[in-house]
Amino acid sequence: MVREHVHRSGSFVVVAVEGVIRVGLVLGYLSLIALLPDVRRVFQYHGAEHKTINAYEAGWPLEVSSVRRASLLHPRCGTGFLLVVLVVSVIVFSAVALFHPNWFWLIASRVLAIPLIAGAGFELIRFMARHRANPIIKVLLVPVLGTQKFTTREPTDDMLEVAIVAFNSAREGEEDTAGAAA
Repeated sequence: MVREHVHRSGSFVVVAVEGVIRVGLVLGYLSLIALLPDVRRVFQYHGAEHKTINAYEAGWPLEVSSVRRASLLHPRCGTGFLLVVLVVSVIVFSAVALFHPNWFWLIASRVLAIPLIAGAGFELIRFMARHRANPIIKVLLVPVLGTQKFTTREPTDDMLEVAIVAFNSAREGEEDTAGAAA
């Protein structure tokens, strides 16, 4: 019976293994591209962005000396979102596989589920960020934050300056837009 399920491309086991392989490929890819000097520089800017947002949320002054102390990791990061989407897709597609759909429904379910999976991933990231002090959420955030170790690097001071200016400009833009809407 298990052999029958393993050989079906839409079986629960195959979909679950496929999901684990997919996560491994993404993490492997991120590890490899991080070796490229230009990508490493992008990852340093990513780290500067995280440090700036973490300093802002902590109420610290947005100055290089203060921002430098902040963490490279942030619970609402796009890298973490990518991991959450991968995990949600494994769960959804494994559940679909339990019904042993034919090829048409297998492909249709994957296409139609994309917005639902992305939306669920987005809401999960937001929920975990809001409740990050909860002990259960802290455990769930470990892999989300861990993936960011692949895509953030310690920035230089000039990168922190750029991140601070960009953040302040974005905030001014939000204030201008909010003021115009009022």
